[in-house]
Amino acid sequence: MKNLYEQLKPEIRDSIQEDLKKYPTTTMNLIDGLKAVNFWSDLKVHDVNSIILHNHANLLTISHMDLLWGDKFLLKED
Repeated sequence: MKNLYEQLKPEIRDSIQEDLKKYPTTTMNLIDGLKAVNFWSDLKVHDVNSIILHNHANLLTISHMDLLWGDKFLLKED
């Protein structure tokens, strides 16, 4: 089973990698946290917040379902 970092949509992973140059400590903490879990529901609220921040998404474009299940951020399962 893929960890959550591997399940992220490519454009979100790319955005996180870009931020690694500017914010190495907080970004590595996020990456490590995502690699440590397999399910969106295993994330802490802080981790979800970090994904949103590193994705540079407008909070108004994120639905409550995206926050609960991560649909906006994760690849669709086959």
